Amino acid sequence: KRILSGVVMPGTIMKYEIWFKNTGNTPITSYTLTDPLQNSTYVGGSSRLNGTISVTPSYIGNILTRWCNSTNTTLNGQTVCPLQPGANGTIVFDVIIN
Repeated sequence: KRILSGVVMPGTIMKYEIWFKNTGNTPITSYTLTDPLQNSTYVGGSSRLNGTISVTPSYIGNILTRWCNSTNTTLNGQTVCPLQPGANGTIVFDVIIN
């Protein structure tokens, strides 16, 4: 995870990026990406998968989660599940600093 933009001050918006990759030899048909949001609140509607695809994560307390739980899931024509060997992606999202 890395910070793409923003200043750590209460009330400011920061943009984060999480990078993921299947380093194994077989497709991953079920996975969960989880990020504990410390001292911040997720900005609804701000998540993007691979730059263009809007994704809706689950948000409980201060945990942001996006998961894949299928053998053939597509979003806007892009296959996101299963995650093939060597495949990778990024999720970018905004938070407001508490």
